[in-house]
Amino acid sequence: MSVTLRSELVAAVREKTALLILGTGVTLSATRSHELASWTGLIRHGVARIQDLRPTVPKRLLQDIERLLRDPTADNLIVAAERVTALLKEIPGGQFDKWLRDTVGKLKLQDTSLLQSIRDLKAPICTTNYDTVLDDYLDLSPITWRDGAQLQVALRGESKAIAHLHGVWSQPESVVFGYGSYGDAIHHGYSQALVRALSALHTVIFIGMGEGIKDPNFAGITKWLKSALPDNTSPPVVLLTESEVKRSYDDFTARGVLPLSYGVSHDDLAPYLGDIAREASSSKLGEPRSLTWEEVCGYLGRLFNRLYRDYQPDIVVAMSGPGNFAPAYCMKHDTNDTPVVCAVTFPSRMPKSISEQQFLTAAGAAGWIHQRTSRWDIYLPNVINYLPLGTKILLFDDRVVTGEAQRRMALLLTSKGFEVKRAALIIHPQVEHEMDYYELALEGEYYFPWGGKLGRSVR
Repeated sequence: MSVTLRSELVAAVREKTALLILGTGVTLSATRSHELASWTGLIRHGVARIQDLRPTVPKRLLQDIERLLRDPTADNLIVAAERVTALLKEIPGGQFDKWLRDTVGKLKLQDTSLLQSIRDLKAPICTTNYDTVLDDYLDLSPITWRDGAQLQVALRGESKAIAHLHGVWSQPESVVFGYGSYGDAIHHGYSQALVRALSALHTVIFIGMGEGIKDPNFAGITKWLKSALPDNTSPPVVLLTESEVKRSYDDFTARGVLPLSYGVSHDDLAPYLGDIAREASSSKLGEPRSLTWEEVCGYLGRLFNRLYRDYQPDIVVAMSGPGNFAPAYCMKHDTNDTPVVCAVTFPSRMPKSISEQQFLTAAGAAGWIHQRTSRWDIYLPNVINYLPLGTKILLFDDRVVTGEAQRRMALLLTSKGFEVKRAALIIHPQVEHEMDYYELALEGEYYFPWGGKLGRSVR
């Protein structure tokens, strides 16, 4: 991983000079690898639609397409896509338009973690994808090369829009499916608008281009960028896994693009972008911030990927009442059925309520573990007493402000012979050095969908 390149990306995001160009990997992540999000899957579906609508199509034409797909280089996929497009357009009834609607037009969002990270970068977005999964999630309008004056405004980040460089399914006349040369795919005015926007933005970041060498859209746009980018811009950067960098470094640099590794697997991309967004932004908030359910779910999906990169707990201990949603939803991504147990927390105040007194009596009789802090009385289920030595425990809260409760609980559990790590959705910057996993470091007021910063209060 290049420290220099990573620092440049953080600076570009902070200074708002970055432009994101998103590829098929983004939609594959968001749809959990739906076959229609890939070039080969989409082309194969087109072949099946042609066979269904035109049973008399010469077999040799379909066999030629299949042969091209068996060796899915960028050139072969371009030829295959052009043939599918031509054959569908020959069939009466607007079949090409209907096929786009029934394929990429029906892709559904399944995982928000990567999309949330992209949102947090707060940079203008282009995409070579034809679907609108990202547009719908970010509540942005799709614009294409046909939209003229709107394009440059969008690329500067001055409008709520995503620029679909090769068209969008909802505007079939805009879809460029299979052109080998990027210059052939766009008219002169569009090209000049993009050049002017890039001159102001400086840093192009390709995301979701792991198959870039084989992606016809990526091949076309990088060829065009290499000749069109002005001298005062930095070379485009493409984010890849470690193995992709090692395998294709020379191929990418030959295209004028610098590869940068974000981790070992594709699951590392969302946390990596989240880290960049966090480093690029200030932790201080001027106005109170209300987090939506959509934002929270995206952050928690990203947090799951982050903590499972190097720590897979045997048991998760949720630390707070309403905030138990955070660990519960985060662990919904877990395929190992890791148990989540909930602590019961009461404010340390006198006199105690009748319900609290009744619980304390029952908890004491059952052998629950009691830990008191300056503000809270915390009770852990007695199952903890029966876990074997060395059990990996993750303490998980929706927010950590002073860190006292988690700190004391971690010390208590460590003294019993357990391995303990700490996680939270949001932390105060003052405890950043002692937290193992978190998503946001914020000062000021913020509000969860289930209540305020202290959990039960409602804005």
